[in-house]
Amino acid sequence: MSFFVVQEERQRMFDHTSLLMFNAFPARVAARFLHSQWPECEMYIQHVHALVKCWRSYGELPKLKPPIKLCKLLADAGWLIHELGTYNVLERFLDSTFKIFEEGEVINESPMLVAKLHMISGVMFDNWGNFDNSINQFMTCLKIAQKYLNENNEFLGGIYNNLGNVSESVDKPN
Repeated sequence: MSFFVVQEERQRMFDHTSLLMFNAFPARVAARFLHSQWPECEMYIQHVHALVKCWRSYGELPKLKPPIKLCKLLADAGWLIHELGTYNVLERFLDSTFKIFEEGEVINESPMLVAKLHMISGVMFDNWGNFDNSINQFMTCLKIAQKYLNENNEFLGGIYNNLGNVSESVDKPN
């Protein structure tokens, strides 16, 4: 994308690129793993990173509004990076993604995408042994999810399971 296009054109190009990547990248269904789709995901993940880099590169220009498809793509890509176990990459990716979500006010449009980011972040901190941050992320995720999901939802079950695993890890049963 060129810096010599008007804001509307920049936004349109970014939206179209986001949609293209959203349609190409394998979507994560519920709490299922992406293992069977790793080769395909790995082919596209570099392009997802390029989209995030593009977003960051426009820091001084009028901000782009993240299309909701981009936000869904970023949540799925974050989970893939977690599955691959590249947590140093995941930490930077989540930092950028949280900023994109915040600037785009995604919490108002799709709060469950924000909850999913907190879930991924909680798992990352758990894997690092940073249990306090892990619990904080899972509790933030739980607060959001409880507002929008019924009590028997699989996603809520996953949050409770993760909280239980962290509690067991620190030997502090709730």
